[in-house]
Amino acid sequence: MVAILTYDTPIGGHVNISGFTGGDFNNTTLHIPVQDGSNNDVIGILSASLANSTTTGSSLVFDNGSLVTSIGSNAFANCYGFNGGLTLPTGLQSIGDGAFFDCYGFTGGLVIPNGVTGISIATFNNCYGFNGGLTLPTGLQSIGDSAFYNCYGFTGGLVIPNGVTGIGNNAFYNCYGFNGGLTLPTGLQSIGGGAFAGCTGFNGGLTLPTGL
Repeated sequence: MVAILTYDTPIGGHVNISGFTGGDFNNTTLHIPVQDGSNNDVIGILSASLANSTTTGSSLVFDNGSLVTSIGSNAFANCYGFNGGLTLPTGLQSIGDGAFFDCYGFTGGLVIPNGVTGISIATFNNCYGFNGGLTLPTGLQSIGDSAFYNCYGFTGGLVIPNGVTGIGNNAFYNCYGFNGGLTLPTGLQSIGGGAFAGCTGFNGGLTLPTGL
């Protein structure tokens, strides 16, 4: 039986996904809708609302015109059965700690939308299924500890946007799939321990910012 999404109490015609009931999401597509069944706009996914749900052989799709602006901490944590690509909604502004922790089935590249200014602790930790490029938002300011820990499938180069001032501990630990250049921003002030440990595939020169 396919599970059904549940929502919190509407406020001003807006709701957040708060959980699910009635089964699992195996071998199906988990759609994040634009509206719920009562025509309230779905604007967020609450913390841990879909964590540990059974998603074997499933894909995750934000429906066309998605209005989701926030994905809470651990929202999809341990949903390691997903496969296929992950396309985040263009209006997304925040992604919480561990939001996609241990979601290691996704494939293809990953584009973080431009409205996101921070990538939190362990947001994509252990998401090693991705096998395309990683594009970070132009307005990004910080990358938290273990943000992309063990995401070793990403390929191509990696450009850290100019607004980033800090890269956390183990942020890109073991991301050895990158096989292009690494570009660091001139305003970077700190790089945490192990931030690029095990990233053996980068090539070309590396210029460290003077502010480090």
